[in-house]
Amino acid sequence: MVLILDCVDGQLARAKKCSSDWGRLLDGIAGYIIYLAVLAGIMIGLDKEYMTLALFGLITILRAIAYDYCKLTMITMIQKGSDGNFQEILDTYSKISDNDSILLRVYFYYLQLQRLMFCGRFTSLGEFVGSGREDYKGDLMSSSERKDYQQKASPLMIAWSWNGVDLPLFLLVLMSLFGVIESYLLPLVCFLTLQFVLTIIYHQTQTQRLLNIGKVKSI
Repeated sequence: MVLILDCVDGQLARAKKCSSDWGRLLDGIAGYIIYLAVLAGIMIGLDKEYMTLALFGLITILRAIAYDYCKLTMITMIQKGSDGNFQEILDTYSKISDNDSILLRVYFYYLQLQRLMFCGRFTSLGEFVGSGREDYKGDLMSSSERKDYQQKASPLMIAWSWNGVDLPLFLLVLMSLFGVIESYLLPLVCFLTLQFVLTIIYHQTQTQRLLNIGKVKSI
């Protein structure tokens, strides 16, 4: 039901013209809460396999963090010609400056964690206030460069489409319903880990070639 209704809230908000950045942020948080609730329920139901389920949870969260980063990057590269993660961090910092809150600070560091995973760089909020913002500059791509990027990034987009939260959660619930989770849980964790690692390697091999289009800078 969650997988089916996941897009309904956004469509409804846009139709009623009441969408907001807060709504988008809360939607993402709700997704993590739902996922962790399902995982906790299975842990309670099994009354064992805690370590394997914890590893399952860790790899799935890492997949989700990486997927969110790459999804935003590729969509904004194609639509606007620049990496949307640049602007997302700047916008979050601006919101913190106007109306500081724990939720916004957590989201800021969530974005920095993504940056660390893919770029090997991390800037604390205190460092960002100083010279950290100077790193967040990117070149805009022309219309033809965006089309070229979309064509070359298509295989990478397909690879990342299999690395979100939905696939692991669906497989976990499916195995639970058929009563085979104890037999196939560890192989599933190994499969998901291997898939994620191979996608990361493929991503790194393709990133430089893609970033050379229009000389787009990476953070």
